[in-house]
Amino acid sequence: MEDRYNSALTDLEKRFKGESKWILPALTWVVSAKRPITIAELQHVMGVDDAEEVEWDNYIYCDSDETLPSIEDLLTACSGFLKVDEKTGVVGTSHWTVTRWVKSRGHIMNEDMAKQCLKYLSYASFQGGPCTSDEEFEDRLAKFPFYGYAATQWANHARHMRDITTPLDRTITTFFGFDGTLTPRAVAAVQAQFVLDNNPDRETLAQGYSQHYPGRLTGVHLAAHLGLEGVVSQLNPTVQSGSLHDSYGRSPLWYAVDGGHLPVVRLLMRWRRFDPAEPDKDGFTPMQRAEAKGPGYLKSDLVQALTRPAAPPPPTVRPALPPGPRPHRPVPGGRVRAPLPRHC
Repeated sequence: MEDRYNSALTDLEKRFKGESKWILPALTWVVSAKRPITIAELQHVMGVDDAEEVEWDNYIYCDSDETLPSIEDLLTACSGFLKVDEKTGVVGTSHWTVTRWVKSRGHIMNEDMAKQCLKYLSYASFQGGPCTSDEEFEDRLAKFPFYGYAATQWANHARHMRDITTPLDRTITTFFGFDGTLTPRAVAAVQAQFVLDNNPDRETLAQGYSQHYPGRLTGVHLAAHLGLEGVVSQLNPTVQSGSLHDSYGRSPLWYAVDGGHLPVVRLLMRWRRFDPAEPDKDGFTPMQRAEAKGPGYLKSDLVQALTRPAAPPPPTVRPALPPGPRPHRPVPGGRVRAPLPRHC
């Protein structure tokens, strides 16, 4: 079966030389996406690498429909490998053996997928920041179908890597902002992430739902919320005393505990800047969030990490000997050992 698929791939690459560059990336996204993706989402992510880079404001990327492959060309190039559900528009492999074949080729690259998500979130259209109304928010999601996936899943691709590499670290910190204050495009992504994660069915929500997301977030807040230990460590120097809490009164420690990111919790506790007993505006402390995790190793580990070890006792200081010759040391039997004579 593997030889059959390799042969089919070779034939498609010969027939569709211009479109063949999409075949393996498209298969990779369909097989290793963190949730099922639609054909519109796949179309937009396939256009990311062709988006023109503009060297302005730490590499903002321009966006244009001209970089998007047509859905027809995309499916034609991947014919025999992919299928689309007519009702939902969700893309899947044509057979489970295709999924196994793609995984066996080793093309599941979480780093590349995370960088493509961040590049999409850095389009110039989002430089204005978050949307100010529900209508504007829905228009953004409709015009940029991959935006919702990129905002909610990019960190999952980054976090599930064994080690975040230096280039990806640099991409993340550029996206966040170097001074610890989130860039407008990062705040826009925060809005999308919190709104979409907390409200999957937005049709039943009251007016103004798109404005329910935390304000005054810093890069450390966001990295702690997403469980990115390496980024939190890099942003440590940017933490100022006045930026420890967001508009909800929550610290980076609160978000790390809420997300169950134990390594980040341990790192933040070593900084000794955050109080696990400090409540947010709703009265919930990081310790209470840890205890609400329910039974299991995660809860006990979080509670243990939040319990600071007692300060060590002060060292015992022996009184200094008075000046002058040192006294003779007593020896057993009550006798005093005389000093040895000096030889001139």
